[in-house]
Amino acid sequence: MSNRNRFLSRGGFTLVELLVVIAIIAVLVGLLVPAVQRVRADANRSRCQHNLRQIALAVHHFENVHRRYPRVGGDQATTPVALSWLGVILPFLEQENEMHQLLRTRNTSDGVRVATYLCPDESRAEQLYQGWGGAGFGLTSYVAISGLDYNSDAPNTVGMINFNVTVRAATVTDGTSNCVLIGERPPATDLFWGWWDYPTRGDTSSGAANEHGYYFMDNGAPPWYCDIGPYYFGSGPRDLTNPCHFNQLWSLHTGGGNFAFGDGSVRFVSYSAALVIPKLATVNGGEVVDLSQY
Repeated sequence: MSNRNRFLSRGGFTLVELLVVIAIIAVLVGLLVPAVQRVRADANRSRCQHNLRQIALAVHHFENVHRRYPRVGGDQATTPVALSWLGVILPFLEQENEMHQLLRTRNTSDGVRVATYLCPDESRAEQLYQGWGGAGFGLTSYVAISGLDYNSDAPNTVGMINFNVTVRAATVTDGTSNCVLIGERPPATDLFWGWWDYPTRGDTSSGAANEHGYYFMDNGAPPWYCDIGPYYFGSGPRDLTNPCHFNQLWSLHTGGGNFAFGDGSVRFVSYSAALVIPKLATVNGGEVVDLSQY
């Protein structure tokens, strides 16, 4: 038989060979997909850290100009109307246009989205809360650490950005590198809380050990039966479908969340540090904390 005839008589893959090829492809896909997911997760975590670093630097610029840190709600440092702390730092993020747009559309359904204020893993980034008073409100993944609780205002319980107490860099006796400034917390399940552009403490701040919650154990019908506080970093549900998640600091990343510190540094902290974060949440608690093991 000639070489040509032998070539033409050669059939296709046998069933066994085909099954072997399919098995090899399945193994390769099984190895590739998790690797791609890990790369994507790492990239999103890095972008999230970049967002926090930009926000922390804007807070520092604000403090340099106004000789105080911004307040959680009702701050009129630069505008004729009260804005949240995330609102008043917009010029220091070089986003004056967004501020003007916010002031122009404050009472309309045309809310303002600011990409820097949203974690890249946030699946609801393009949404606005609409329905309350006919206005639209943009969302934020990042909140000021107001102290031990949303309502912290007693000595040794307040954070660098809080509601009632004016804090200056010089009054942070624990040292800015030993104080958490901003942390992660996704907006509420129903989007009713978590607006960056509204001047209330619940939307743009969280304590590190909240005794109070915005979704309560006795708040009505299920699924709003939440545990009684304190709510530590990641200690409750970490699930966007559960309203109780809003009562605590947590993130959409695996295993922990990003924090910006008072000196402008940003680091990823694991949930195993849940009981350590409150020690870093006050400006004059006197605690010495080593986060190297977390």
